[in-house]
Amino acid sequence: MTLEEKQRMIHIRINNAVHKELRKVAAEYDLTIQEIVSNAVEEKVEALETQVRLEREQVKLERKAHELETMIMERIEPLQIEIEQEFAAEAPNYTESSADKVSVMERLETIEREIETLVGEISKIHQLIDQCE
Repeated sequence: MTLEEKQRMIHIRINNAVHKELRKVAAEYDLTIQEIVSNAVEEKVEALETQVRLEREQVKLERKAHELETMIMERIEPLQIEIEQEFAAEAPNYTESSADKVSVMERLETIEREIETLVGEISKIHQLIDQCE
């Protein structure tokens, strides 16, 4: 028997109810209690090893995700600043003196009326096109 095939003996204490259940299972499957416990321990150890490997892999993936996020943020930040500067240069200046202040609602109503006017003009254009056809 090689060293790898050599089995080791351990002694464990279990409560009486578990021992009764083990005896029932052993009789049902024609196995010894030692075989059942040995198989259960082997399966549990394999599951724990798998869990440890998965947790290590998760840590690696989280680190990589953090590195990628940092790299993306470093690349996006200059673009955001550039876009903000372009927008600021192109945006209309709504600063007014205290005498000329217009409420936001009034501005929205003005914009809404302008949109309605444009929609009406587009509708007229569609009518003219239909008449020409």
